[in-house]
Amino acid sequence: MYHVLAQHSPVAHGHQVQTLVVDGPYGQCRHPMYVGMLGTMMGLGIMQNTWWVGIMSVPFMAYVGGYIVPFEEKYLAKEFPEEWQDYAANVKRYGIL
Repeated sequence: MYHVLAQHSPVAHGHQVQTLVVDGPYGQCRHPMYVGMLGTMMGLGIMQNTWWVGIMSVPFMAYVGGYIVPFEEKYLAKEFPEEWQDYAANVKRYGIL
């Protein structure tokens, strides 16, 4: 199944998922990498004093939030049914967002 995930995810998956990570940044936010990407894009736009970065981040985040995140969460719910239910109930998808 992880081969399907590797084909549809921007993250390089080279091995079968064995553990659901629920601590560190994942204890505060289920998708810290995507939140970090958005923060980086917005920070670069502010540093360069330009508006186009904010506009370009909208379709990118729509794709990530509308396609990639649900796909990854469905996969994790299948691989870790009990752990995922508890984790998803206690940790927000995008942290404070």
